Amino acid sequence: MSAGAEPQTVENGASEAARSGRLGALVFALLALASFGAFFLAQRLKHIPTAVQGLKLDPAFYPEGGGAPVAEPISFEIERADRVTVEVLDTRGSAVVTLARARPLRAYTQLDLRWDGRYGARAARRAARFRGALAPEGEYRLRIKLLRRGLEVRSPSSIELVRPRS
Repeated sequence: MSAGAEPQTVENGASEAARSGRLGALVFALLALASFGAFFLAQRLKHIPTAVQGLKLDPAFYPEGGGAPVAEPISFEIERADRVTVEVLDTRGSAVVTLARARPLRAYTQLDLRWDGRYGARAARRAARFRGALAPEGEYRLRIKLLRRGLEVRSPSSIELVRPRS
């Protein structure tokens, strides 16, 4: 081996280390920049109004009078005027009852509804049950459709229908 070959190998190794060090620093800088941008995007999204706002419902109700309330109070408002359809869904996602169908609602106007725990006409036919039968005990969610916008929102929290024990 010549004396000139060995220093060249050391220099190549040093230059590779320097390149990978610069690459690591560049990747770190890009990740830091992306994190910084994601933080500001998240802050902006927190302040953008959601389509359905102020959704209020009780976590449980007793439609047969075994406790309070006997009917489930449901209320919300929307950020932009629209026609609204509100349905109660069972755990499979099937509509149990429609509480409002294509109802016009102005922006930031509270819509107050009540569900008595019973099946509606269309849901009763699909379920082979008669109209007005009490829905089974269990968890239910809301589906709110904003028809003009073509948007569908499901309630993040559920309603529990509780029947008194005999």
